[in-house]
Amino acid sequence: MKKTESTADGLIRRLELKPHPEGGFYREIYRSQQTVMAGQGRRAGLTTIYFLLRRGEKSAFHSVRSDEAWHFYAGDPLRLRHLDPGFEKQELFILGPPEKMETDSRNAPVAAIPAGH
Repeated sequence: MKKTESTADGLIRRLELKPHPEGGFYREIYRSQQTVMAGQGRRAGLTTIYFLLRRGEKSAFHSVRSDEAWHFYAGDPLRLRHLDPGFEKQELFILGPPEKMETDSRNAPVAAIPAGH
């Protein structure tokens, strides 16, 4: 990492991340050759991306077309808001390092969001 770049900027460079349309930076690292039939047509059975938000950046609210698993690796805790399709129920997950998590099950290094939410 160059002395003048932040840790986030260094990761963006080293992991070859590009801007994500909903905010932050990403790179797809795996796409399954197997496909599955989903509500919106045929899709890859599994995709995996690196995703990074720099301090102060946000990812836009959006509905996910496939189940998503969010994994925390480093940095400050991430607030992940989960809304059901009817906007009747809301959950807040705090993703962060396990040693800093409280006993609440929504505070963990991993969270999953179902398709359509």
